[in-house]
Amino acid sequence: MADIPRLRVMFSSRAATRVFGDTTLTELRLALKAQVEGIRIGGHQPFEVWIHEDDPAPAGRTILEGSLDEISRADVVLVLYTGEAGSAEADSSIGICHAELQEALARRRDVVSVIALEPLIEPSADRDEVFQAYVTRRRLIHARVQDRDGLFAVALRLLMQRFVELAKRGARPTGRRVDQGAALDWARLDLPGRAAAMRSALVDALDGVPTEQGVLYTLAPPGLAPARLLLRVDAIPAALGVAAARERVGQPFYTDHLCAGLLEAEDAIGPIHLLACHRGVTESQALRLLGTSNAVAVASEFGVFAAEDVMQTQVVLLAQCVDAGGVMLALRRFLEWLGREGEVSNLLRRARARRAIVAAIASGRDAVGWPEA
Repeated sequence: MADIPRLRVMFSSRAATRVFGDTTLTELRLALKAQVEGIRIGGHQPFEVWIHEDDPAPAGRTILEGSLDEISRADVVLVLYTGEAGSAEADSSIGICHAELQEALARRRDVVSVIALEPLIEPSADRDEVFQAYVTRRRLIHARVQDRDGLFAVALRLLMQRFVELAKRGARPTGRRVDQGAALDWARLDLPGRAAAMRSALVDALDGVPTEQGVLYTLAPPGLAPARLLLRVDAIPAALGVAAARERVGQPFYTDHLCAGLLEAEDAIGPIHLLACHRGVTESQALRLLGTSNAVAVASEFGVFAAEDVMQTQVVLLAQCVDAGGVMLALRRFLEWLGREGEVSNLLRRARARRAIVAAIASGRDAVGWPEA
């Protein structure tokens, strides 16, 4: 019988730093590795752990290069965070610990866990300050511990949590099913009927104030003042490749100037376009919707977020909105992504600029007596 594959775990941290009194991180990592690899499920070993001490970088390669290779192989990355960025190679402005964490997050954020070993080390170099600001700004810390027992308990809990999450993700279908329940009810509708149901579900999920021009929604991110946004809501009731569905929406930001009066009266910013899509969405489809390739398009679990910095247009395409539950899930994932990745400030900056642009367009049309379509 073939061997059962194991989940590969990488510990990322300093080595010689002393924590919890007088214990080096090397001692802790070796002990934690032994405990994790000692776990058995039905007599089988589910985890194998990689640490620098067991596998120094091969000749001709730097420690960082070896670490980045291991990050690409790891199923789970556990960061033991002391506040130190680590040594810097050549003329790099960031330390090795910072570079490892940055690379792990860029590859797969959802398998990275950060444990803060308190008290954190006071910065001794500029790169330490940069690293601590990076971790704080992105709110990366999952847990804080103050002794060895606390570290081991938290580390094992986080590893088992990742283990279960990976198993569930592997067993989950890639898209939401449309052949049963409420999704089947929506699938039976014609395009106008399905679009109306999707719009209604999105308005309900937002829990804002509906208006003729969109939904007034208050975003209250941690650490920032609450902002009132105007979200123009619509739906694409079939795959984006279906012209009849896509053309129902067109390029809605061309009529944003009609919202100028509401934005001023309600002291709101935007608008931002929020589109529920019945099926999947790609970055290229989002860029075509914006009408330019010179824009930012980011695909994530919720769908695609696209924005361009000339007219400050922002469009959120929520994917797999096959029923009301799918709409709520996609919206929640989008809001979580905004907070997790620190994109709220960028969203609000563009929305404020968009309000000014919309007001200028509306004022210019009024000045020349331009008729509304």
